[in-house]
Amino acid sequence: MNIKKIIFAFVLIVILNSFILADSITVDILNLTNHQSTNKISFGKIPAGSTYILAPMYLKISYSNSLPDDWSIQLYTYNTQSLVPGGQHGGLIETNTKNRRAPLRWQVYTNTNTGISFPDATGWGTIKDKKDTDYSTSIKERVIASNGSLGAYPDPAVSAQSPLYLYLGANFSNQAAGVFRTTLFLDILPFSTFTVPPGITHEPITGINIIGNKYIFYADIADDDIIDQVDVFYKKAPDTSFQQTSFFPGSPTYRLKGEIPLSFITTSGFNYYIRATDLQSNQTNTQTYTIPVNPVKTAVIGKSGGDIEMIDGNPEDGRVNLSILPNTFEIDQTITFRQIYNQDEMLSGTGLV
Repeated sequence: MNIKKIIFAFVLIVILNSFILADSITVDILNLTNHQSTNKISFGKIPAGSTYILAPMYLKISYSNSLPDDWSIQLYTYNTQSLVPGGQHGGLIETNTKNRRAPLRWQVYTNTNTGISFPDATGWGTIKDKKDTDYSTSIKERVIASNGSLGAYPDPAVSAQSPLYLYLGANFSNQAAGVFRTTLFLDILPFSTFTVPPGITHEPITGINIIGNKYIFYADIADDDIIDQVDVFYKKAPDTSFQQTSFFPGSPTYRLKGEIPLSFITTSGFNYYIRATDLQSNQTNTQTYTIPVNPVKTAVIGKSGGDIEMIDGNPEDGRVNLSILPNTFEIDQTITFRQIYNQDEMLSGTGLV
């Protein structure tokens, strides 16, 4: 018989969110035949022509009653080296070229299923990968249990109770010889992380008085989950379409430094807003801010003196500030401070004041 050497081995990694006590979850790998403990899952040598193969090991996931009401267990791979085309990377990756994969499937039960079989993918969830193009929208494929209920495969109507039993299968259809491996991740985290959008804290500038400089601003963004993308949309006030600049934080907190080019800072003013999206596609938009631009600043200065500042919108350079000393005026005076940004407006003379 022609034997293809396809070996599957993964290290089981359990990542615990700080929200949940580490000692409230335990995971054991057991052999399917004798239910004895082992340290990895391996499909061994797979004969040529094989298709759907049930893993000879399963996971026993035990949890205590100390879990809070809002909890979930998420299952996925993170094949960072995968070169598989098509935007799907979940499952076993061939270790040599890294451009072939054998998809992995899962089912979860509340008792050992001695009669379990894997003739095809019907009723089995797909193990997603963090690099998958649809990872953020595949919640039911990733959550094996949450808030007292089992995941979608094979029966979401079953109440979860400790321990849970997770079974795996792989599809080796049309695979050439090779060694296939992956790492399986289990995250214990609040289920609300799948539904709560990011929060954005931002204080816009009230107006700009100097033309010829860019606008730099900051915003603080936080989420229970990973912030996948932050977008800044901006336009001149009369325009109908926005320009877009995107950032990819990859962390639960992010300090955004936004920048609007100087070409958008005109006397017509400009608009902008910020959008934050997490890995579950939960999204938050700020309001659309309207920033006036006026190269003239007027203030009434009295006997006690005062300051007039021309705001340029860029906190990283110097300030343009006119200070009137006390007792300069006997009575209130209206002072106008104006930027001359057109060379034709410059006064003739020696330049001496």
